[in-house]
Amino acid sequence: MAEAKTAGGWDEARHHAHARVEDRIRTGKDTGFGRFPSRVFAINAAWLQVGG
Repeated sequence: MAEAKTAGGWDEARHHAHARVEDRIRTGKDTGFGRFPSRVFAINAAWLQVGG
């Protein structure tokens, strides 16, 4: 992580972190997380058990 102390290193580290966030968002959308009926885990778990 020594390169992260330089100006270019900080930019690279920030870009890499942002790319990971975007990848997680993309994965979530691809797996259907946006289609759950609630933000509450227990409600979504019950919904999946019923056959949602």
